[in-house]
Amino acid sequence: MNTRSPGIIAVTGATGFIGRNLSNHFARHGWEVRALVRDTEARPWAEQGVKSFECVLPDEIDSAALRDASAVIHCAYVTRHKDLAEARRVNEAGTQRMIEICRAAGVPRFVFISSQSAHDGALSYYGQSKRAVELRLTSGR
Repeated sequence: MNTRSPGIIAVTGATGFIGRNLSNHFARHGWEVRALVRDTEARPWAEQGVKSFECVLPDEIDSAALRDASAVIHCAYVTRHKDLAEARRVNEAGTQRMIEICRAAGVPRFVFISSQSAHDGALSYYGQSKRAVELRLTSGR
């Protein structure tokens, strides 16, 4: 019987709704899950074995979470912010920094969780910023 893990996956924003569910899904299917979170003491996962690593975008990202990872799923995104400058710093600059750190670590896959509201005619900051990141990722392939 092969008891080897299918691989290592890192999930940013792993305590949020999507990140938490993805972390549980991958852990349930035998993956080693590395949760990149602001609060490493929070443990909202139903599955055992999810390991927490610090990730406070854009400044503090524990690159040890990316070592030998097969992929990073980037779910982290601040939606409650005190001002637009803070949101841009965390969401846009934070995503760019995460991409750079993943590239430097040799992570072969980067999955960005976007939104239906991300399109050229988006009226909200949320939709506009998600679209801007999509375009940055597309041009960087």
